[in-house]
Amino acid sequence: MEMRRMRPSLVVAALVFACVLGAVPRAASALSEKEEIELGQKIDAEIMKKNQLDPDEQAQKEINEYGRNLVKFVKRPQIPYHFKILKDDEFNAFSVPGGYVYFTSRLWNVMRKDERIGVLGHEITHVDERHAIDAISKQQRRQTIISIILIATRASDIWGDIAGLAEQMYTLKYSRGDEQRADTGAVTLCQKAGYNPAGILLAMYKIKRFEDEAGGAPPKIFSDHPPTKERLQYLKQLLTSRGIPVPPENVQTVNMPDRIGEVTSVNGNTIAFTSSKPLKPGDTVWVMREGWDFYYEKRTAVPAARAVVITPGTTISANIYIIPSTKKVQIANGMGVYAPPAPKVENGVGSLSGRLVLSSPPAVLER
Repeated sequence: MEMRRMRPSLVVAALVFACVLGAVPRAASALSEKEEIELGQKIDAEIMKKNQLDPDEQAQKEINEYGRNLVKFVKRPQIPYHFKILKDDEFNAFSVPGGYVYFTSRLWNVMRKDERIGVLGHEITHVDERHAIDAISKQQRRQTIISIILIATRASDIWGDIAGLAEQMYTLKYSRGDEQRADTGAVTLCQKAGYNPAGILLAMYKIKRFEDEAGGAPPKIFSDHPPTKERLQYLKQLLTSRGIPVPPENVQTVNMPDRIGEVTSVNGNTIAFTSSKPLKPGDTVWVMREGWDFYYEKRTAVPAARAVVITPGTTISANIYIIPSTKKVQIANGMGVYAPPAPKVENGVGSLSGRLVLSSPPAVLER
């Protein structure tokens, strides 16, 4: 699975967040909690100008329920927290000062309950520990080029004045220490709230599988974080030190029973395949590739293309018409062919949108 870059509107929101903090002429760490809350309101308003809430009311209800239970145990209970799922196809979760925590709908949907709560605990801890504000404050001391006279929490025209600083300020990274503290906080909050304290580790297992699917490149959500292997090791040691069983990283391979054959050749937009089931012209079959069902945690077949039979026989030919794929996929000999009904698409795995790039063999599937 290829992890695409964060949607431009979310990048802008992140840049605005960094720039607003950079616009404060005194040290960012000197912000009072009142100013921090006002700052969060401004950032949230900017984010919501360019994003929509996910229409899934049940999901919004769940994130609020989990979040409310976790923040009962934060160190700064006077910060009002807000939890939102943004309608977005990227994998991302982030937080900003003042108690605002966001998930994209894509990430929310591929994670299970324990994993969602673990990530929420991680982001809540970033807010509770003022990690973003402290990181910007340290960066300010390194970047003497930043000089601006407006007060971010009071200036009405701040957005226009800070636009030029966006590229310069988009270098904020949490330190390894902050990330470890956020992971520790996630475990602690989950313990106190009665949730699975290994949830953040389960989430990291899933992120590791994201990386494997993307050829080793981390998704944007964790591209600025310590390496996944390092975090996994830290979390396992943390859980062990607290007497919490470390869940294994199980990988199941699940065979789908409706496989009828396999691809034997590819020629542009036409494939040939064998079939144990009689087919006639116009019948639809599915070409499937090996993939990972990120929600149900299993290695299984996922849709690569839909094809319509042209010529029946011992070796059947068919035209490829649609590609449900999240990355470029090469239709190749040996891929499984499956009979209808169409495979159920689960939680963004094998989404039914895409286009076929038709060329001389092999056919390349591109989203």
